[in-house]
Amino acid sequence: MLNTQKQLATINTVCASLINNRYFLIICCISILNRLNTTITDISIHYINTILYKSITLDRFNSATNITLMISLLLTPFLVDKLNGMYKVNLIGYIISSAFRILAILTIYIGNDSILLYFLASSSLGISIFQVSQKSLAIAASDYTYKIKGITTYHIMLFFIFLCERISDDIFTTFIGWLIRANKFAENTLVQQHCCINTLNIFLWLPFIIN
Repeated sequence: MLNTQKQLATINTVCASLINNRYFLIICCISILNRLNTTITDISIHYINTILYKSITLDRFNSATNITLMISLLLTPFLVDKLNGMYKVNLIGYIISSAFRILAILTIYIGNDSILLYFLASSSLGISIFQVSQKSLAIAASDYTYKIKGITTYHIMLFFIFLCERISDDIFTTFIGWLIRANKFAENTLVQQHCCINTLNIFLWLPFIIN
């Protein structure tokens, strides 16, 4: 009984320290927004294929973004050292990501699939840099809790960040799918209704707003 009470008290203390750690909450929020960004980007690829009839498949896009992720893995440690911290690196990454997203939107109607794919893949740079530095950010947030409360919370932070990502991923995928169906999206149809096209147009701009 005493052991159970001690365990519950420890859990309450850890949970309270996490809630009071604003840096941990910021990391969770950014992780959730990144999952929303990824889900919307998948939908925007669908828009490009069904509305604009371009030949950018999700497989091609995923291959291009994987290359971007590998570049981020190689460059991020060097940039963090060069710029003296992760804040500037992530900030620059999201600025670059926003710029390429705008370029992608502007070039959608040109018809050059290779340029469009390049811009879309490059726009995922901000997310990739955050993914690379996420564990380091969690370590820094955990160190903050340790200095203030004397409690080590790194592994619990990683668990909650991962849980937030998985739950939000399922919720966003379900909600966006429902939203498209509610706006009368018709599969295997060349012509979509106006309300559906307007909804899909929103998905082109949302990743820029999220960045």
